[in-house]
Amino acid sequence: MKIDREQSTKRIKDNINELTRAQYTLVPNAIRRYAYTDVYKNTLDYFANQFKELGFEISYDPVGTFIARNRPFGEPVFGIGSHCDSNRNGGPYDGTLGVVVALEICRLNAEHKTNIPLQVISFLEEEGSAFAQMLLGSRIMVQRVEESDLKEHFLSTD
Repeated sequence: MKIDREQSTKRIKDNINELTRAQYTLVPNAIRRYAYTDVYKNTLDYFANQFKELGFEISYDPVGTFIARNRPFGEPVFGIGSHCDSNRNGGPYDGTLGVVVALEICRLNAEHKTNIPLQVISFLEEEGSAFAQMLLGSRIMVQRVEESDLKEHFLSTD
């Protein structure tokens, strides 16, 4: 199998450049993308469209972590990804690069017909910008956060 590295590099750069546009960040001079904001939703929609073009099924866990799979749930897959929220003044590669590279891996998988079972995850709230809880989406997914913690720290009306 021969991979066209120039083509892959260009697609990765094009995706990163697209995700620096105004509809994907709250400020013009940096990437500021907090969970549950419109720009965050726009970013997940962008990824959902890209993965759907490759035949992936899109879903979200109960708190909003993005999941794209080329196999039905329950079947074993290789998991890849990162997050697309950012810290207060993140750069264009802050977390997003990991999801973009995962997208490129999925493109190559389709182009070369390697048929590798893949699941791409963009974890919610990994930077801790909205709730001051680092790695929240990944901790929830691996069951390291109790429901009582969520109620106490995130649903408090005080």
